Amino acid sequence: MYDKAMSPNLNFLLVDDDPRILKTLRKTLEAAGFKNLHTAENGKAALNCLREYGIDLVFMDWDMPEMNGGEVLEEMQTQNMLTHTKVVMLTAHSEKDYVVVSKQLGAANYIIKPFTPIAIYEKLESIFHANLPYKNDIVFL
Repeated sequence: MYDKAMSPNLNFLLVDDDPRILKTLRKTLEAAGFKNLHTAENGKAALNCLREYGIDLVFMDWDMPEMNGGEVLEEMQTQNMLTHTKVVMLTAHSEKDYVVVSKQLGAANYIIKPFTPIAIYEKLESIFHANLPYKNDIVFL
């Protein structure tokens, strides 16, 4: 079981080559009170952020330039990063093979695009075994 508590001080890394997805993720997490949000537009930049910021949770796309999400997971596994960092894959790939491979590579969960803020909150609750009791009351602008 993951030993971090869900708190506003967690370090998140949002990884996607689509700026609209990054913006949506940022707004969703900020609306829930999370403050430490880092972004990367490709897998190589994601690995640099992981090394620099002590990331607790990553939301990551599969298809990205330079290094895809699966390759990032492999590198995280090699460097033993998955013991202290959880990864939620966030991708348009709904095929079962992608879900299975993601889990085999160490992803904690999987969200298929398009997604809703509630889907993000439910994955957070699942990973941290905690509730966001006000999730249904959050207003998105």
